[in-house]
Amino acid sequence: MKQKLSELRSFRFRLWLSLCALALIPAVYQTVKTFLISSGGQAGAFDIIGQMEWFDLINETLQAFLIMPLYSVLNRVWKEEKDGFAKAVFKTGAVAFLLYTLFSIGVLIYGNVLLGAMSPGEIDFALTATYLRLETVAFMAGLVVSFANVVFVVIGKDKNVYIFLGVRTALSLVADFLLIPNFGVLGVAISNIITGALLSVACLLLLYRQGYFRLCRWTKADGAMFLSWGKTGVFSGLQQFVDNF
Repeated sequence: MKQKLSELRSFRFRLWLSLCALALIPAVYQTVKTFLISSGGQAGAFDIIGQMEWFDLINETLQAFLIMPLYSVLNRVWKEEKDGFAKAVFKTGAVAFLLYTLFSIGVLIYGNVLLGAMSPGEIDFALTATYLRLETVAFMAGLVVSFANVVFVVIGKDKNVYIFLGVRTALSLVADFLLIPNFGVLGVAISNIITGALLSVACLLLLYRQGYFRLCRWTKADGAMFLSWGKTGVFSGLQQFVDNF
């Protein structure tokens, strides 16, 4: 009994609550956004958004490979070498964003080919391609926010996660109400870009001002950290890929 109570006390409830909130609030927001899209009356709006399902699956796999392992990697650095934590945040964040940017560039260049392979049929091909490119930019901004959330949780400032989640939901709702009626399905993507860009800048500025993000050069000693990140990322990414498949 004492052992169970000890394990219960050591359980990271704040981390658990953060992850629950990150899953629940976006689901509620998604319901509101769906209502706005359906109220717009744009023909084929949901069919166009549906074409993004395959991209969402790829994005989830990349996030599992790049972002999820950082909970473990950065937590280890935070516990063992706090003086080098800010540098580790910069290095891992830069590499994650670079890799995701390369993937995004591929989507922007070959997006039409990918859509053609999906055989959209009666769907407006040009509109769908534009929506895909806009959402690709939005996902890039979203990656920065997801990375910042990892840092906030690791350093024990999970209140920032709640705050930014609330701000993101509020900004998204305002942007959706303003843009979706005027731009239809493209308003969804534009809203995501605006919200993601604003939050990305705010997150990075906050981390920098609080001393958890510091520009620096790479060294040979970083190899162990990146190797650990890669090993964990491969396992996490493959697991997500199998689940999606």
